Formats: sequence, C-alpha cells, structure tokens
Amino acid sequence: PRSARTRRHLGVVQQSLGFPGTLKVGELIAGAAVRGGRPRSNAAPIMAELGLTDLAERRAAKLSGGQRQRVQLAMALVTDPTLLVLDEPTVGLDAPTRRQLWRILERRREKGAGILLTTHLIDEAATVSDRVVVLAHGRTLASATPAELVSRLPDRTITARTDLDDERLTALPEVASFEREGELVRIGTRHPERLLRALLAEDPALTGLRVEGAGLEEAVVALTTRPRDANRGRVR
Repeated sequence: PRSARTRRHLGVVQQSLGFPGTLKVGELIAGAAVRGGRPRSNAAPIMAELGLTDLAERRAAKLSGGQRQRVQLAMALVTDPTLLVLDEPTVGLDAPTRRQLWRILERRREKGAGILLTTHLIDEAATVSDRVVVLAHGRTLASATPAELVSRLPDRTITARTDLDDERLTALPEVASFEREGELVRIGTRHPERLLRALLAEDPALTGLRVEGAGLEEAVVALTTRPRDANRGRVR
C-alpha cells in the first residue's frame, strides 16, 4: 500500500531482513512503533512477550538468526496491526520458539487480526491455518480449509514391500490409487481393513507394512504433481 495511513495497519515479517548493525534491539522496536504512529512505550510489552527484554541493549549485528526473526516479529506487532503478512516466519527458530510464535499469533487472531502466511512447511500450515491456498506455476490450484483439501484424497495410504505384480495389486478390492517404487508400493484406499485382508491373503510374506492417514502434505503434493497440459499450461 502506498498510503502511510494504510501501512500503519500492516505488519510484515520477511524471510530475511537486514538491520543497521549499530542499532540496538530496543531502538529497532521502539523506532518501528514511532513510525507506525504508536508511542515508544509500546515496545516494552512486546519485547517481554517475545522474550527480548534481556536483549534490549544488544546491537543488531550481534544477533543470531533466531533472535533476528523475533526482533522482526516484534517490529511487526508493536503497531498492533490489522493484517500481519508473514513470509517463512519460523526460519532459524528452534522448536520451543516456534511454538511460542504460534501462540502469540493465535492471540492476535483471537483479537481480530488477519494473518497471511507463506510457507513451504506444510505441517505448520495444516496446524495454524483456517484456509490454505495452493499456488504452483503462477496459478491457484486450490483454496479451501485444510480439512476440505485432505477430504479429496483417499482416507488411508497403505505402504508395503511385496512381490505381487501391478496387475494383481490393482485387482485388489478398494484400491483408489496406486504407485510403485521397485518392491515398495503405496496404495490409497477409503476402506483399509478390507484391502489389508485381501493384500495379506495374496502375499502373507510382505514386509514393511504401514498404514497412514492422509494429511495436508499429501493433498498439496497430489495437487502440484498433476500432469500439465503442454499446449495450454493448465493443470488437469
């Protein structure tokens, strides 16, 4: 947005951002507050919420990657924005800090803030998102809730190593999808119990049997790996 008035309602966390190395953490966050039309005093509670109080006097040049991400988030939150735009916000963060970040963002969402997250970490998107938009080759392939995307897939995936050939495997009951990598096969199904009984009857010596529920990652992979029409560039 070109309007400064509009920008004050927007908080942005980039995947990487350079800070003036001589400025201190407290100065960076207080400066962001002032530029957003908020008092400098807004910085202290945000720093406390993100565990940055002890780093207030540390210069930006001496911050670790995870600390820099937290400073970025503090600078985005200090103006109490209406919309938060986050580009891979958990890069460089350890597991406890990632969980803390999502709790903080959940509180902002409960207060009415909108949050737009771009990420390659699909498990995170599945956990925190109300709606997922899948983009590939400049096109929107899907826009739905995580549950709606997952519901388009077979309920379960059965993985095993077997000597059965493709013809015998695809003839089994309740096979919705099938792929092979050497002896390893993956079979999608909505009725795993019936399929498992038939598979074990056909090959009692199979190994590496595993049954998994479909997740958002499988749904996204299925969407983005569909063959593309060579002439029109459309996803089939």
